[in-house]
Amino acid sequence: MFRKNATRNPSLDHTAQSNNLTLGNEATAYIRKGTANGANLDNGQMILGFERLSSTLKGDVTVGKLGQLDIINNGDLDTHEANLNLSVRVNLDNNSDPGKVSRFGKVSMNQGHFYFDYSVDGVSSKNDSILSVETLS
Repeated sequence: MFRKNATRNPSLDHTAQSNNLTLGNEATAYIRKGTANGANLDNGQMILGFERLSSTLKGDVTVGKLGQLDIINNGDLDTHEANLNLSVRVNLDNNSDPGKVSRFGKVSMNQGHFYFDYSVDGVSSKNDSILSVETLS
């Protein structure tokens, strides 16, 4: 029921948020809409970014030797405030929009790998994935 001249109550606007999420025992987290602020993917998988949805990854993110991070850059995705400590793999999959760039702050490559144009659904993307980092070590 709507009232004429009713105002929206901002306290009812909720966006999912996780702080220092830890994924182990082969767990999987789908970040479809919301913010993950820090994560430890020791033995788990995080899939971030979905079409027409807004998601953010920021803070310190560790991808351990049995972990995996999938970045699907086809929505409104923001990763520029994420600092990666990478021991295994990050999969990058771009939308057909050539303007999509996966941006990260500090990336520490501890024998880790980036896989470009990795497709979660098995369908190859039409454009090359692009990676931009502030600091790489």
